[in-house]
Amino acid sequence: MVAERNIAPLAASSGSPRLEVENARLKETVNNLDKKFNDLGDTIAWMITDLDLAKGGIRIFNCQHENFRDSES
Repeated sequence: MVAERNIAPLAASSGSPRLEVENARLKETVNNLDKKFNDLGDTIAWMITDLDLAKGGIRIFNCQHENFRDSES
């Protein structure tokens, strides 16, 4: 009987909706942080690849732009 009295108020507590809102907010925060973490990982991978290509002297875009010195004459 004492155990029933201790459990019943917890189930009918008015703090329950507050905790549900807080849990939802925290889950959203975790999801946003996961997305930021993944985006940063992609950016780091891109930068490392870019640096490796630059160190190797490889250019991905070899555009033939007109040289400014050629246009002055």
